[in-house]
Amino acid sequence: MIKMSDYDLYPDGDCEPDPPVTKTIWQSIRATTIALALGVGAVSLLSIHYIASEIGFLIWGAAVVGPGFTAAYFLDKYLMVGYPFWARFAVGVITLLSVGSFIGIALRAHH
Repeated sequence: MIKMSDYDLYPDGDCEPDPPVTKTIWQSIRATTIALALGVGAVSLLSIHYIASEIGFLIWGAAVVGPGFTAAYFLDKYLMVGYPFWARFAVGVITLLSVGSFIGIALRAHH
């Protein structure tokens, strides 16, 4: 096996030859394992924070949209019987957005 370094590839460059290898294969494997574990740990912490914030966002969204959607559904099903589709759709969207906005503003004001 041919061992090449930057010095062998670019002899005119300002790099120096690599120093001789003094560590064993097991020490190299241990160093690689530690670096990999630290990298995985850092990425896991970021992922946990990201997942937790996304779950919080989904819960907040469900708390806002759920009651608005329920109010629009029951309004359309029971109170808007006999109206044309466009009127029921418009009232449903307005109800959804109004209830959702009211709950969203109330939640933001609470915190």
